Amino acid sequence: MNRRVCSVFAVLFFVVGAASAQVVVSKPPDLGPYWAPLSPAGTQVYANSFVNPGPDAAPAVLGMWLLENSAPAPAVRFEVWAEAPGGGPDASAVLATTGTLTLPATATLSFFSAPVTGVPATLTAGTRYFFVATCVGQPGTGSFRVGGHTQNSVVSDNGTFWYANDPAGVSFDGRALTPEMAIEVTLGQAGAAIPAAGPLGIAVLIAMIALAGALAIKRL
Repeated sequence: MNRRVCSVFAVLFFVVGAASAQVVVSKPPDLGPYWAPLSPAGTQVYANSFVNPGPDAAPAVLGMWLLENSAPAPAVRFEVWAEAPGGGPDASAVLATTGTLTLPATATLSFFSAPVTGVPATLTAGTRYFFVATCVGQPGTGSFRVGGHTQNSVVSDNGTFWYANDPAGVSFDGRALTPEMAIEVTLGQAGAAIPAAGPLGIAVLIAMIALAGALAIKRL
């Protein structure tokens, strides 16, 4: 086969392989709106444990199900924290963050997600971590209700829900509770966040396939 054709197919297989390397840990809101309220003036931190099913990978996108409980909806951060040595979320070990998000008001339970900023830590396969929604350091008195997920209804990792009324977000009043918080964590390749293929990415793939075909025909 022509070397140029081989090169094109090599790049194509790399791109397709990278796009398929993502793993999604999803705990949908089968219980509807459940936990409340997530607020800068009340419960500052909501956290839920999850296990990376493998392989080792870095978080790429973090999301959860929310509805506005009282206006105006507060700014919030989605993060991944390590598990503390004694169990529970470790506020001193933030492994990934979306940065501060200003989400639109919604009267129905809706899914919100955002890409991780910066370079997140790699999560080890088979290890427990915590998805965190935090209002620590944010102004305002508005609040969110959070979707609830039945423990082990989809992902059998014995996940539990934790919350902190501490303004610093360090001391947890609610520990190892159920049901779980409705969350979704998209994991990419280790050490790098891989975005989902959008229209531009699909167009590039189509163009590469067409080029490979044209080169192959020309070689005949």
